[in-house]
Amino acid sequence: MTSEPGFILAPVISTHRFAPIVKNPSSLLALACLSGMTATHGALIASHTGLNDPSTEGFVLSDSSAVAGPVSGDMGLDAWSVDSTGGYYNHRFTVGAAEVTDANSNGWLLSMTLRLVDAPDAMDFGVSADYVSSGGIFRIGFGTQADGDPIVGLDTDSGVTLFEFEGGGTGYHNYQIHYDPTTGSATLSIDGTVRLSGWTGRTGPAPSLLNFGSYGPGHANWNEFTFSSVPEPGAAVLAGIACGLGAMRRRRSAC
Repeated sequence: MTSEPGFILAPVISTHRFAPIVKNPSSLLALACLSGMTATHGALIASHTGLNDPSTEGFVLSDSSAVAGPVSGDMGLDAWSVDSTGGYYNHRFTVGAAEVTDANSNGWLLSMTLRLVDAPDAMDFGVSADYVSSGGIFRIGFGTQADGDPIVGLDTDSGVTLFEFEGGGTGYHNYQIHYDPTTGSATLSIDGTVRLSGWTGRTGPAPSLLNFGSYGPGHANWNEFTFSSVPEPGAAVLAGIACGLGAMRRRRSAC
């Protein structure tokens, strides 16, 4: 496993369970606005979307131990499928020095929307993504329970923290890692709800890379993978106000 920077399969140190939260349509609209606001007003550094081959979006294939290709209309979404029977298969993006400085100094957001295909599938980073820089290694892995509910693994110096998304099911979910430089830690959100805070990642080599794909056997369909610096506070506030007004108008028209 030395071909991948800083990769060590650490022991599991804790397991948490949580259930999805059902929101009304107005709340969902506000959440969608918030997600779009973050991606739009931040400095977008890397992005994969839909059916596109990541090699046409600035990513380089670091390994080739998988079957990969476009998947159209999967549960209503287009995606890039990565099905690995073992070994590494990562789409890699090299982050420039100035972009690393900006992201690590002002904060960054790693957002990914994907569906875990195999069930059950142990959380062994067979499906994974990470941002590696001088600020640490923030690696997230995925697995599934027998019923298809997602399992999320967060890599730390002490081991791997597992989260079981009870009731999440086999569909697509949005996972976001938001790094706050004032605390030196990150939060994990799933479908717009914060599930973990205070995640400091793991120390290790820092070649300034983004990866998504596989460190072993696993199968996922990737609808979206984006990395950006956080938006400027002023722009975020204005966009949030606009989205809030839109949600209020929607509620009033429904009455």
